[in-house]
Amino acid sequence: MDNPKAVGCLMLFLLLSFNLNISAQTVYYLLNRSDSLYRAKNFKMAADMMDKAISLKKGIITKGQYYDAACYNALAGQTDKAFQYLNQSIQKGFLDIDALQKDADLISLHAKSSSWNRLLDYLKKTIKDQEQKLNLPLKSELEVIYKLDQQYRLLLDSVQKKFGANSAQLKELWFQIDVTDSINLSKVKRIIQSYGWPGKDLVGTTANRAVWLTIQHADITEQKKYIPLLEASVKKGQSSPDNLAFLVDRINVEEGKPQIYGSQFKENPQTGENEFLKIEDIKNVNKRRETMGLEPIEVYAERCGVKYSQTHP
Repeated sequence: MDNPKAVGCLMLFLLLSFNLNISAQTVYYLLNRSDSLYRAKNFKMAADMMDKAISLKKGIITKGQYYDAACYNALAGQTDKAFQYLNQSIQKGFLDIDALQKDADLISLHAKSSSWNRLLDYLKKTIKDQEQKLNLPLKSELEVIYKLDQQYRLLLDSVQKKFGANSAQLKELWFQIDVTDSINLSKVKRIIQSYGWPGKDLVGTTANRAVWLTIQHADITEQKKYIPLLEASVKKGQSSPDNLAFLVDRINVEEGKPQIYGSQFKENPQTGENEFLKIEDIKNVNKRRETMGLEPIEVYAERCGVKYSQTHP
């Protein structure tokens, strides 16, 4: 036990077992450390950390956190827990069967054929039950919009690295993005005019997200026009709170105000590092993020490669 971080983790667990008044910061620490340990390929401790965080947060664990817990436990060889967490993730709304089957972190579960097949059957039934309630033509239209929104943006990093930030190739890619965004916005505005803000119960999770992405990528006039509809949809449980958090931050940044939830960052041209744009009351940002179903900012920063400090920005 000559690793000071490992000793600290052990002492933390001992303290937690006797402390009934667990602070939110402890949960943030556990989530952040579990992610770091996963990246360091210390899967057993990552799983243990996530298990403890889940036990402390109880009823407010997100589908993504359950899914991550399943991955960590699968990689640690704890298959029963992995299946348990995957089932809970599906109950919370995880429905991406293609991603599930292709996820390399879960490959060890395939060998447990009876449990794996039961899980797939449960997920397929859940998807089928949900789709029976959906407007499938509208769902399909919005899912195409989602793919169009993402297809060129997914090329940005590789094109910039290959040709440079001021290259003709990157400018052409942004031109294609702007054209696609304009077409998508026209379609989404027509849909909203006919249906209101399409919620998850009407079109499913991905199609619902497509509406938000399209507005998120529109100009500030459109963003401010439609944000009350998104707020109402979130209150009804028909849109994800994290979508609202990102849109609120985007509007604040464009108006020159500090962001509330710390979702927006950009590259510093002098250092080449990604840095958060100014965040209001940064010491309490994780409390606000938690209310919107967002991971701790430390985890978000590490995942996105963003420089983070409570004293900056």
